Amino acid sequence: MKNTNKLNLLFQMLFGKYSAKISSPYLFLGLLFLTVSFFSTTAFSQQLQMSDFVLFAGQGGAGTKTPVSPGYAVILGSSNNIVNGSIGSYVHVQSSGNATITGNLYSKGKVILSNNNSINGNLSAQNTSSTTGTILQTGTNVILGGNINVNGNTVIGSGVVSGSLTHPSGTTYSGPVPVGGNIIATPTFPIFPALPPVTTFVAYSNIPDINSTKSITPGIYDDIKLTGGKTLTFSGTGDYVFDYIANSGNNNFVFDFKNSTTGTFRIYIHNNVDLGKISTSTINGGSASRIYWETHGNGSTSTNGTYAFVVANGSSGGTQTSLMGTVWAPYAAIYIGPNGNCNLTGALWSGTQINLQNGVSVTYAPYFNCTTPTVNAGADKQITSTSTTAQLNGSSTTSGATFKWTTINGGNITSSANAATITANTTGGYILTVTTSSGGCSASDTAFVSLNNTTPNANAGADKQLTCISTTAQLNGSSTSSGVTYKWTTYNGGTITSATNAATITASTAGGYILTVTNSTSGCSAS
Repeated sequence: MKNTNKLNLLFQMLFGKYSAKISSPYLFLGLLFLTVSFFSTTAFSQQLQMSDFVLFAGQGGAGTKTPVSPGYAVILGSSNNIVNGSIGSYVHVQSSGNATITGNLYSKGKVILSNNNSINGNLSAQNTSSTTGTILQTGTNVILGGNINVNGNTVIGSGVVSGSLTHPSGTTYSGPVPVGGNIIATPTFPIFPALPPVTTFVAYSNIPDINSTKSITPGIYDDIKLTGGKTLTFSGTGDYVFDYIANSGNNNFVFDFKNSTTGTFRIYIHNNVDLGKISTSTINGGSASRIYWETHGNGSTSTNGTYAFVVANGSSGGTQTSLMGTVWAPYAAIYIGPNGNCNLTGALWSGTQINLQNGVSVTYAPYFNCTTPTVNAGADKQITSTSTTAQLNGSSTTSGATFKWTTINGGNITSSANAATITANTTGGYILTVTTSSGGCSASDTAFVSLNNTTPNANAGADKQLTCISTTAQLNGSSTSSGVTYKWTTYNGGTITSATNAATITASTAGGYILTVTNSTSGCSAS
């Protein structure tokens, strides 16, 4: 009884003094379990890939430099224009001015937006640290075109919410009425990808710095230090390795694809990158999605302190700067700015922070930085008159890969098409596509199913006679077909005194002797 009273007291503390008393501690535990389940606020939907993101910031880790305030975040300045792709952060996303975003915005922490922001896609603030207070907050005159999921309180100053807003019971919403409804339920959040792997690249060279207009081919160099009015041409796709890039003034980078349809530029920098006022362009084919930058700088000696990658347009803007390619800075932040006329085509990924100053435009064109998976659709198979289905055994040595089968030329799958092994019941081609879980790279292989209905040749041999002297007769069956089996049967009194499954048998009585020849592959027979 004493234990029951204590449980009743705890129940009243949780649910109010007017709650009914509990006569059984087991009933209390059941109610407590239901209560905890009811207030669960984590549900997940699709798995995102790193290549889905035009801007992405991590949350530090081994070897990283802690970024300036507000810390691990994607920071958007005034008049930023983010065209397509998603924005993501493990911790925080904020804007300080009228940013326009035509994709999605996902944060595992908070989202704080200024006035006059426009987001065409979905928005979510997961609040994985279970912080109290406002988790999604915006200024006035915002336009939010997609669905919103928030694990916490939401305040939208004013504007239009075209989709739905979903937040858990016990949290609040203040703002314009969402067209899709203000839904009190468990919000749904995407599954974030892991950050890209850190490439191990060769040591840089101690040859003289690059400080004048010139053309270079794939190889290993020291520093790039252009002082203004210089043009550096990267001649041909491949890997380029440097120690530092520390430019000043207005300079040009030109990427000459030499009409390659598949080649990529990979620019590897051991330390920090300061491009200054840069203009990048391509010649002889190619595009921004085939240019990749990776800097291992930690910002300790860079111009802006905690930034590993910098594109600066001066304190007064002026000259237009442009950058092409995807930038991956695992150990420190990326800084683009500070004033206007900065256009980037590609993607920016940092292990700590992305900081876009005023007037920066970024157009999504990511580099698909992944390894092509292995794929094997298995051996070709046959269906026959007796085996009307065939099992195709696909495989891949790539860890975590997904499988998808499709058909051509009349093929038909009777089992799940998303498994490594499938069942086919018609002739045709069966294409197995294997996709990596990170980066979304795919590879395909094809297996074919054919029909084998070949009928074998059968010959029971010459008729024979029994006499008073020859009381047995040997019947010599044969077939000109390969891979066959034999089976003798009798009628009208015939008797076989030897094995019935050989080509040649011994008969001891008058009668009929039937030889059946069967193709062991197709199952077809002749007699």
